[in-house]
Amino acid sequence: MPAPLQGGGFSLNLPNVHFPVLGAMAWVGLIFLLHIIIAAWSMGVVILAPTYELIGKVTGDERLDRYARSLTKVNIRLFSLGAVLGSFAVFSLTGLYPNLFIRLVILFFLPVLYAFLSWFVTIAAELVYYYRWDAWAAAHKWRHIAVGYVAGIVEQSFLFFIVGLDSYMMTPGRGIGPGIFFNASYWPELLHRFVGNLSYASFLIALVMVVLGARRWESKDAPYYRWAAGLSMVVGFVMLLPQAVIGFVFADSIRQASPAAFAYSFTGPMDWMWIVQLGFLGIVLLGTNVYFGQTRTTRSALGPLLTGAVVVCSVVALLPEQLYPRPLFWVRYIFLGLSLLLTLAHCLIWRPWLRGVRRPDLNRLGRWSVGMVGITAVLLFMLMGVIRETTKGAGDGYAVYGEETQSQGQNMFKAPDGGFFP
Repeated sequence: MPAPLQGGGFSLNLPNVHFPVLGAMAWVGLIFLLHIIIAAWSMGVVILAPTYELIGKVTGDERLDRYARSLTKVNIRLFSLGAVLGSFAVFSLTGLYPNLFIRLVILFFLPVLYAFLSWFVTIAAELVYYYRWDAWAAAHKWRHIAVGYVAGIVEQSFLFFIVGLDSYMMTPGRGIGPGIFFNASYWPELLHRFVGNLSYASFLIALVMVVLGARRWESKDAPYYRWAAGLSMVVGFVMLLPQAVIGFVFADSIRQASPAAFAYSFTGPMDWMWIVQLGFLGIVLLGTNVYFGQTRTTRSALGPLLTGAVVVCSVVALLPEQLYPRPLFWVRYIFLGLSLLLTLAHCLIWRPWLRGVRRPDLNRLGRWSVGMVGITAVLLFMLMGVIRETTKGAGDGYAVYGEETQSQGQNMFKAPDGGFFP
């Protein structure tokens, strides 16, 4: 029987744990992606719901109150599933990468402690927000909205602390304290994920509204589902604009702080994922333009022209790096920016803030465009997470770029001997 303890340190004399068939890295990545699909949606919804309720209170539009309440109801139901997947992900990481996980928790103990304690406040506030909706509807509406924002802001604080750990694994800072937490990519990643959650959640909600309204398209609720889908599409696109700009800054922060990691993921053997990401973004923009065109009351040639121009710019942005002369590599981002600006122009022509400018129906093409955008938004969101992980590895099997490899992270935890990483 192997000795459980050796020397004075807690060094277990046991072999590394391996996950069958998939392997440790694939399994941990999969379970985290499943968790993030729900958790990121929830982080978007807890900010969107009280915001919609607030706008409904100010404008007197009762649809916004119904919409906010529906989002909160779904969030309450999905919250436990997201928490279970999150716990399962942490359990898997602890068992499969004990050396990595324990050293990171030691290094980021206080931020991680606060991050997990924050859920007690978030859950309590969210439960009060949902179950006191009717009781506070008249006399205490502002109090109700404030409780909704408490839940939303505290949940965002979880993101604030977790991004410190995640960004450190790509662009690790030196020393102990603020220098490792507020590392080179911290603020760009935090902002990118915050607005990304709002965009992703809104596009997915639009898809759900179209699906729910499919059997009710001729009922009295049909106008509500069409309106809700349209509102979600607009908010999803509007949040996509800053996400794309911040994403550029985020990638550049990695390029400057971890140039080999950036080269591996963005211009090296894994650059195909970046091209696929641009393709997904192009599909989202195409579907958004089609939706705008199909829901206008008046037909004109301008809508199809803008949609066609978006397709052309997206295709040019997709061209492989080898087709660009080296000094002109960044031209692809100019065309990507043009795609976003042209879609914004189409949105402004569509004028979503005015009543009566949209067609009273949503034809099959319009419904399919919403579905295409919602599904692609989920794929785009998942791919972004995969790209972040491959950036950490940088082709050399790193778990923490330049500091600890995957194999070192899987070793049994040993007491630190002069540093946090081998």
